[in-house]
Amino acid sequence: MPLHSIARLISTMLYGKRFFPYYVYNILGGVDEQGRGAVYSFDPVGSYEREFCRAAGAAQSLLQPFLDSQIMFKNQLPVAARPIPEPGTMTVPEVLRIVTDSFTSATERHIEVGDGLEMYIVRVPGSAASEVQLQSAVEATGGEDTQTPGATVVLRRELKKD
Repeated sequence: MPLHSIARLISTMLYGKRFFPYYVYNILGGVDEQGRGAVYSFDPVGSYEREFCRAAGAAQSLLQPFLDSQIMFKNQLPVAARPIPEPGTMTVPEVLRIVTDSFTSATERHIEVGDGLEMYIVRVPGSAASEVQLQSAVEATGGEDTQTPGATVVLRRELKKD
């Protein structure tokens, strides 16, 4: 089923319960028909939007501004030595570093966030996701063959060691 169809299905389900809503803020991520990454965010009554990056949950107010700055490059002035890159052009290791850093900061400020991070990486044929370094992960799983295109790799990392 195409990703945009799943997004529409979630929207319809949430809208159907609008008078007695679930009060959840869903985020759907995956790969679209063109082989590009896609993130859809939903409000409790079913409105949805496709975005480059989105945070939800207890530390959303901390994470979203950080992601806007580091991934969307909002509120940054270009420097002659280093122009601002286009959103969506970061390598997988760079994205993993930013996500890990943002959640590490959130664990220091919100007790509800927890001390562990679980990231799902979907490998796309011809993408740079095959370059993911798994050495720093606490655990990496993905079935029999994690190098197969379309395989999902789960990275679990401990964020805080007291």
